Amino acid sequence: GTGPMHSWSSSRSKSSTPDPLIDAAVYKEALDEAPDQTGRLAVVTGANSGLGFWLARSLALKGARVILACRNAERATSARDRIAADLKSKGAAASLACEELDLASLASVRRFASRLRRQESSLDLLVCNAGILGGGASAELTEDGWPLEFQVNHLGHFLLCAELWPLLRNTQGARVVVHSSLGHAAGYFEDETPHRASCRYLLPLPYGAWRRYAASKLAQMLFAVELRRRLDAASRLPQSDGGDGGGGDSSGSEGGSSDGSGGG
Repeated sequence: GTGPMHSWSSSRSKSSTPDPLIDAAVYKEALDEAPDQTGRLAVVTGANSGLGFWLARSLALKGARVILACRNAERATSARDRIAADLKSKGAAASLACEELDLASLASVRRFASRLRRQESSLDLLVCNAGILGGGASAELTEDGWPLEFQVNHLGHFLLCAELWPLLRNTQGARVVVHSSLGHAAGYFEDETPHRASCRYLLPLPYGAWRRYAASKLAQMLFAVELRRRLDAASRLPQSDGGDGGGGDSSGSEGGSSDGSGGG
């Protein structure tokens, strides 16, 4: 990694330039109904393109400070500048920053989280959006020894959420959004029980790209459901004024929320 590329960009103008995608009826209606995000901090992974880009743009338009967490610094900077210019043309202010995050490297995930914990005291929204679909019949392994799709789509986000939990826990109404896919319905983990499905030996099997993708999306859905279950259970526990709970299951119960989002 090349270290942080944390640089904020702000802009304001009074002109307006129509955009055929942004002004589409469904998108516009959803954007109009979205609540104001002023004063909130959002991290969006894979925000340099696709759904991540438009979500980052929407959050910025609603007033949030948005961190574009991306693997490629050049593409992240380009996306940030495009969003800033777009919002400027619409007379809106933009508060955007780029940070290096390579989900294919667990060390990169830890570095990103460490930087953010030093720079911020809270985090309102973590959007686990970045995803990949490999093209090979057999799995390409990451430097950490995991299939690329599984680590980028699920495991890297799982670690990111765990590493940023202190910030999420400190934020009233914090939310974790997991962007999965309808493809999760085709995912399965051999004939193993759910308790063994996360074991390392199940994953580096020579199955095709679509199956690896589906398995990673299923893992994302299971993660979102289980995170929500634990948060709901923890919220029913008696609260203590002294010290921390000492257990991961009860962390962040106050104001915490998790969504599993089906998409591409």
